[in-house]
Amino acid sequence: VIRSIVKHNDESFVLDKFEGQLEELFKDNIFGIGLFHDISNSPEIIKLYLKEAYEQAGSYDFTIANHFSSGISNLDSYLSKLLVGEQVFLIICNIHKAAINGAFDAESIRDSKFLSIPKLKNLSIQYITADRVAAKAKYEDVIGNTDEFEVFADNYF
Repeated sequence: VIRSIVKHNDESFVLDKFEGQLEELFKDNIFGIGLFHDISNSPEIIKLYLKEAYEQAGSYDFTIANHFSSGISNLDSYLSKLLVGEQVFLIICNIHKAAINGAFDAESIRDSKFLSIPKLKNLSIQYITADRVAAKAKYEDVIGNTDEFEVFADNYF
């Protein structure tokens, strides 16, 4: 039903009437690929999706963080078409945050140098290469400091 509403209505209408339902949909079904095509021209709805993706990727709850890290490879092709480098980099930074905090699946994807998400990894590399200063600032926003940014950028990509 939500897919049909998003597909056939103006984004502002959808957000005004169904923002809460979209938030719940993304929370409960972060890997639901069916909606990605329908929201591709809806930047504010994409922001809602990203808010939840960032929270799950960097969650302090290991069950949530590990679930996200173990499932993101299924979204590599979809998200690489939907998102820009900065958005992807923030997802990867949040996975790194979960890894720092001890989430095993987050550690695994990070320590494998994000090989299971090659398209997202490539977008992150492009973002870091294009504006390392901005990337460092985004890293700090997620991690809380820049102490290990160079190690992160050089060793995991």
